[in-house]
Amino acid sequence: MITHEIKEIFKAFDQARSGGSKAVLATVVALEGSSYRRPGVRMLLFEDGRMVGAVSGGCVEKEVFRQAYSVFRSQAAKVMTYDGRYRLGCEGLLYILLEPFAPSEGDMSLFLKIVETRCSFKMVSHFDRNFGEHPDCGTQLFSPLGNFMFRSKDRPLLGGERFEQALSPCFRLIIFGGGHDAVKLCAMASSMGWEVTVVTQPKEDGQHSNFPGATHFIATIPESLVLETDDQTALVMMTHSYVKDL
Repeated sequence: MITHEIKEIFKAFDQARSGGSKAVLATVVALEGSSYRRPGVRMLLFEDGRMVGAVSGGCVEKEVFRQAYSVFRSQAAKVMTYDGRYRLGCEGLLYILLEPFAPSEGDMSLFLKIVETRCSFKMVSHFDRNFGEHPDCGTQLFSPLGNFMFRSKDRPLLGGERFEQALSPCFRLIIFGGGHDAVKLCAMASSMGWEVTVVTQPKEDGQHSNFPGATHFIATIPESLVLETDDQTALVMMTHSYVKDL
């Protein structure tokens, strides 16, 4: 689920960067007590007020955007805290890293390659628990295909603490069959952030547009089908024909 949210953040940034809008990434890097969501959740904020993702159930986001004003202006990372012990039912103290989000075109291409090849990756956030600006704090992504920082490379990351998060490829569901029930399952799986591949036979007359949310659509005869699977892949047989399923 977290990998899917990271994909949505990069997608939103890619769509907005042509307009020159600055972006700030908010990451929950530490927690004392309980919270609606755990450390590692992120949201992307734009100067015009748009937000992608969430770090809580809706009660923290407005304060995060208010605190991000200074990051938009100074382009220096900061750490904010949100104490829900006297205002919320979660009764936790959140530490949230706010940092300029400005991956280069090359970084964006690398991330796309990481996702397309279903490569695992790790993100390391350097932070300081003291409230205020911390220009040396920020996040770096590491993968077997390459590494990059989320902000300008003009200074190293030297924050006092590290929050490390290992991320696997998005869960993938492969559906064999093109019936109306396969369409429903595809939509449900997609809404949970899964990558969905639909496989049908050519004579079924299906097409990609028939399956909202599908990442890939394959129309082929069984003898020509070649698929790679991993431990984040599930397969469902829904052709409604025992011979085809077999």
